[in-house]
Amino acid sequence: MEPARVGRCATVEGTGDTVSDIFDPAGARPVPYHLTHTGKRNFIVHLYCAGGDDSVANEIGAVEGDVVVRFDTGPCVWEVQADGAWTIAPK
Repeated sequence: MEPARVGRCATVEGTGDTVSDIFDPAGARPVPYHLTHTGKRNFIVHLYCAGGDDSVANEIGAVEGDVVVRFDTGPCVWEVQADGAWTIAPK
C-alpha cells in the first residue's frame, strides 16, 4: 500500500516529534511559510525531498515567524523535532 500523498499547500501541525505524510510539491521553487512552536526546547524543521533537502528552522523555545522554504523535486516529507505544539503553514 502506498503512503498517503498530501498537497504542498496543506498546513501541517502536531505536538512533539513528527514525520509528515509523503507529498508532492507544486514545483522546485521557494515558497513562504509561517511557523509556530509553543515548546521550551528545540524546534527543528527539515524538509527532505528526492531532489534535495532544506533546513527550515533550528530554534530554542517558542517560535512564531516566517521563512522561505526551498522546495526541490518530490516526493517530500517534513521532519519536525519539538517539545510543544507546532504548525507549518503556507502564507
